[in-house]
Order: sequence, then structure tokens, then C-alpha cells
Amino acid sequence: MQHSFDAASKVLPKNKKRRMPQYLHAFVDVIKANPQLITLVCELRVEFDMDPFISDRKSGLDAVLKIMKDRACNLASFWLTGPGNDPLPWTELSRDVGQSFVSICRLQTMKALHFENITDLPMTIIVKCPSCRRLHIKAVTLFVPLNLSSNSAVDFPPVPLEHISVGKSVHDFWQCYSGIGEFLSKIKTFKVLIDDHRDAGATNEILRRAAGSLGLLDVCYSRLDLFFIYRGKRIDLGLLPRLHTIRLRISDGVRQKLPHTTDVVRFLNYTTHPTSIETIDLFYSLTTTLDGIDAFVPSAKDLEKNTWRSLHPTSLQEKYPHLKELYIKMDIRLARSEADPVLDSSSKSSIERSMESQIKDLIASESAPRVDLNGICIDVNLTVSDL
Repeated sequence: MQHSFDAASKVLPKNKKRRMPQYLHAFVDVIKANPQLITLVCELRVEFDMDPFISDRKSGLDAVLKIMKDRACNLASFWLTGPGNDPLPWTELSRDVGQSFVSICRLQTMKALHFENITDLPMTIIVKCPSCRRLHIKAVTLFVPLNLSSNSAVDFPPVPLEHISVGKSVHDFWQCYSGIGEFLSKIKTFKVLIDDHRDAGATNEILRRAAGSLGLLDVCYSRLDLFFIYRGKRIDLGLLPRLHTIRLRISDGVRQKLPHTTDVVRFLNYTTHPTSIETIDLFYSLTTTLDGIDAFVPSAKDLEKNTWRSLHPTSLQEKYPHLKELYIKMDIRLARSEADPVLDSSSKSSIERSMESQIKDLIASESAPRVDLNGICIDVNLTVSDL
């Protein structure tokens, strides 16, 4: 059995935060008395808030990190998270703590790194992790040393990264690592948040580098209107011969009606070659009002143009000849006013099933050829919250 050690202060009440140094020193004492216990730790999570103890050498954190890097022989996953509202500057860490983080990342057993809400994270902390296969960064700015600031190729030991998730600023991520030889060329799964055309262009470059290995692409968009991404280089799924799954995640704010699929279909259809994709997953996240939920999904006859029909298997067949499954997930938050009735679980489930059937009917409208639709799965999840 393996365990995770979580050195997190922000999940504790204030009175317990003040005692955090006691907890950390106690942990070190326990390990020293029972050295075999450290071999059970496979994951280390460090979550910072802005309390003064962070950079205080008396906090005990440096002692915990030292024992981790020296004795945790099965440590395979490391999480470093700054405060959500005000990111943690790497430069404010004490020298001992910063060096310990670097040493932990370079352990031969380290397979996964997770960084979130940090500024000036040294970019070399990732490329010098010899065994890392999974990387997740979100709301992170990277620090590039002056001797690495040019775009010329730089030699680093190969990093076997296979799974990467970049939330926010993928353009900056690409700028940092684009000049490093074969870095990013062995990716099997890539999840990315695209906020603007620069992010779209950077994503396109990363996909080109990983074209020979990428199997799953997971793209998050901050809004439904995708037209802004076409100012840069478009993402061409036809240039990814090993890609078998594409996931699009779209946040669409407040809506009174089911969103159209024009931009989604435009994204899917921009391919210069037929793709090898077998699965298309579409995730929508939006909000509507409870009193208008009955009319949220219109019938095909009430639509001037039924864009959902473009997701019919026959419509996608030319560009997606290997397509086996289309999965559509709708996470809908229902805003409920005081005048609206309470929605019990039975009524909620009934509305969800009805909406799933209505959306499937839009895709398989009468004007579309009748084919087997068993590969189409619609999943609607309603969450009610008061205004």
C-alpha cells in the first residue's frame, strides 16, 4: 500500500495553521523513529497560502522536504500549488526550500509533476526531470535563464513526457520550450486551454511536433464563439495520423436556448486529410433559467437552420471515416428564482432524459439519412442553484 503526504496549510482552520510547524516537525520525528514508513509515500502535495511560515526556516517544511528527497524511494508524483487569489512567487521561497523542490523533481522515481498558481517557475525544473511522464501546469509563468533566452536549439537530456495539460498561457509555454530539440515530440495525450489566437497558434505548433505520437487531444475553449482562433494558424486534425480521440470543452455562459454547433463543426471540418479519429467528445458548460427549461431545446421544425444535424454520422463521414462514437455532455446550471417551484430529483431526472432525446432528434432530423445512431450518446446533467 502506498500513500500521499499533503503539506497543505490552506485547508486548515486558522488556529491549526498556527500549529502547522508542530505538525511538520512531528512528521519528521515519526519518520526518523519509523524509517520504513517513508517508503510507503508515493505522492507529495505542497499547497501554500500567504502565511509567514512559508519562508520561515523554523516552519519545518525544509526538514520535511529534505527527508522526502533523501529517503522517499517510491515518490512518483509531486504537486506544488500556490494560493488561488494571489499566485506564489517562486522567488519568495527560501533558498533551501526552492532547492529541495528542484531535487525532488529530479528524482529518478518521479513520474508526474503538477504546478498551479505560481509565478517565475524555473523552466529547467521540467526539462531536467529525467523520468517525468505526466505534466500539469495551470496559471503558471515560467522563468527562462538568460543563457537560454534565444530560440536556438538547446541540448537537454530527453524527457519522456507522454501526457501534458496546460491551463492558461500555452503561448508562453511554447515560447519557453520550442527551441529544445525533441522536447514535446513524444506526447500521447495533450490537454490545453485556448483563450485567444496566440494560444491557438502555439497549440498548432505543439501538435505538429507531436504529430507522430499524439493519440488524444483535449481542447478547452473559454467561449463558444471560436471565430477568434482563425486569426492565427488553424488546428488541422488531418495532420495527426495517430489521433484517435478529440475532446472539445466549451464554456458558454448564460443562454436561453440550446447553443448552435456552427463553430464546433467548423473546427472539426477544418482538415486537409481524412482523420483517424474514432471518438469525438463534446462537453458544454452553460447556465439557463429554470422557468425556461421546457423550451431550451427547440424542435427541428422551429429552427431556421438546424446546425446539430451537421453532427450526424453521415455528415462527418468524409472527414471522419473511422468515427465510432459521438459523445455529447451538457452540464447545465439552472438559475432558480424564489417564484420557481422546487425541482425534486424525479422531475430533474425526467427533464434530463427528455432533453437528451430532443438533442438526439435534432441530430437525426428527418432530412438527414437514416443510419444507426447507437454510436451517439447524449448526457445532460442539471444542477439547480438559487439566484
